[in-house]
Amino acid sequence: MHTVKKMPFQIEHSGKAHGVHFGRGVQSGMQVQELSISGFELMDNDSSSIAPLTLIKESTLQTVDSLIVCLFPIAVDFSTITPTIAYTGSKLEYRSNGEGFTDYVMDSGQSIDFAYPNTVDFKISNASNSESVVYRIVADTQLPISFDETEVILSDLEMGNNYNFNGVTTWHNIGNYPISTMSPNEYIDVVTPLSYLTNIFTVSLSKTTGGNIYPGQEGITNVVIINAPIPGQYEATAIFNLNFNENSWELVNNPEDNYITNIGHQTIELKVIGNIVN
Repeated sequence: MHTVKKMPFQIEHSGKAHGVHFGRGVQSGMQVQELSISGFELMDNDSSSIAPLTLIKESTLQTVDSLIVCLFPIAVDFSTITPTIAYTGSKLEYRSNGEGFTDYVMDSGQSIDFAYPNTVDFKISNASNSESVVYRIVADTQLPISFDETEVILSDLEMGNNYNFNGVTTWHNIGNYPISTMSPNEYIDVVTPLSYLTNIFTVSLSKTTGGNIYPGQEGITNVVIINAPIPGQYEATAIFNLNFNENSWELVNNPEDNYITNIGHQTIELKVIGNIVN
């Protein structure tokens, strides 16, 4: 058995735990050789940011055994990322976009292009190459939506009128995966002139031309108000919970299911303030 440990931390996930397959035990003579990745992190091209291992989960759709998730704290260039890996096994290989596996030598400091739509897989094999386990890497930023304005202020709204503010402000996808159009999961910190009134804002995130907002693209924020009620100031904070869709390989805010998972993104918040006048 060959074990390489190049990281200051260990997250051991091998065999089956709670129904999740993270590694594999291989019979070799009188011994069982474990095949697993126990530690993983990514570093950007100028070594200014590191994405630690956030999550290992069983893959439900991809032609791999498990997914490894690493989230950077800031926006980075995903085309030149260097992995550091702790694994148990005899051989470490990688591939991009489903092509043939080649040896990966960590001491070389070799960078890999993780930028969407590329897929990157790592394979751990036993000494005879008869058994292996394959991991696909999900690399993103913790906060992939960057608003140009974190507060939307709507002034001089006339009581009783309807308003549809398309593109009232803009935002950018600074992450590594497409973001679907979405509405908030909830509104918090609602303020109204009278206690019995409720939130009056309907917020959505979209793109001018429709469809997903791809990495590097600009999105727009839309606010709708129906029948503006009595005069006064109204406030609400829109909350968007980002989940990863393994089927479409995009970020959504749909509830979790077999294919949609919370992989650790930060919650997106946008505050809306409106003043209704007579």
